[in-house]
Amino acid sequence: MKNSCEGYERILRASLKKQQEENNDCSPEKRSKHKDPGKDAEWWCHVGLDRDGFSLKYISDYKGMEKGDFLLEYFGERINIQEAEERERKYDKDGTQMCYIFVYRFNGKQECIDATCTQGRLCQYANDAYPEPPNCVMKLKKFKNQKPRLCLFAHRDINKGEELVYDYGDDTINLWWRKKVCFRLSWIFDIQDNSF
Repeated sequence: MKNSCEGYERILRASLKKQQEENNDCSPEKRSKHKDPGKDAEWWCHVGLDRDGFSLKYISDYKGMEKGDFLLEYFGERINIQEAEERERKYDKDGTQMCYIFVYRFNGKQECIDATCTQGRLCQYANDAYPEPPNCVMKLKKFKNQKPRLCLFAHRDINKGEELVYDYGDDTINLWWRKKVCFRLSWIFDIQDNSF
């Protein structure tokens, strides 16, 4: 089964490479005109892979990304808020150094995605922009017949080698990574904007 999955991923990557090469033949102006970030996000979320051009939390793509481009999906296990709180306690007790639980509000209800044990995906490694201005923005996208997806988009043009950073949604300076006191990471967002 593993080999068939690897074969599928190789075929998919080859198809994606061809599509990207065709897109790269266009000038930046032409590329911007025929690109739809929403459809791009939907496609990447559907296939369940990160797009090429990223290395951990940096853009490694030779051309960089343009303002509005879809970058990555925050992917992990969907859990409720009670399970999220329980897991944070468990991760802390077990000595798990980092906990990647993203808490957001959708239709007035708190929902969570736990990416702590997710392998092969990169969005959970994008850092808090504080105190610098963000170059990315996290948006909640709802595609046809799917649960809402957390999608990271370029807030401005991003050059090769730049670290991906966005506002984690808390205006206080008391977050642990801002004070550098403890090792747990949990984001709380109230994402209402569904526009690009």
